[in-house]
Amino acid sequence: MLQIVIPTRAYGSPPARALCIEGYEVLEVQMSDPQHYGRLIRQMWDIGNGFVLIEDDVVPWPGAIQSLLDCEHDWCAYSFPRTAAEPGGWVLGLGCVRFSHHLVRRHNLDALDGSQRWDEVDGALIGVLHTAGETCHEHTPPVAHLKAHAMLHRRAEMPT
Repeated sequence: MLQIVIPTRAYGSPPARALCIEGYEVLEVQMSDPQHYGRLIRQMWDIGNGFVLIEDDVVPWPGAIQSLLDCEHDWCAYSFPRTAAEPGGWVLGLGCVRFSHHLVRRHNLDALDGSQRWDEVDGALIGVLHTAGETCHEHTPPVAHLKAHAMLHRRAEMPT
């Protein structure tokens, strides 16, 4: 089974709690600075094994992770709603993604040198993979994004 990794600001994140209910063991890694996210992904990549990555504000629906684990594609992910700061549409990024052993072993991540802030990591990693000719297989339906949900909930409660 692939390691399920959750970079988080605090232990006991919503995706960790949801996945524990489903019986998965997860590795939560508390981020210590804005560049820690990129270093974590680089470290996982350097180990040479595939892994599932779930950001701490993304919650997969029951069965979503099993679908990723069962997938025959080397790189697959779920999209999630953009936040209010990124209006409109969906993101297919690193929120809920799986990288196979084969994909990890085919590519080095020299581009992730530890200098990228957390919000630059997806562009750097996805750029490396796209440049190498890799494509991401999109799973559906999308997963929940807590920041987007919170913004929609606040909008629903605002008086008109």
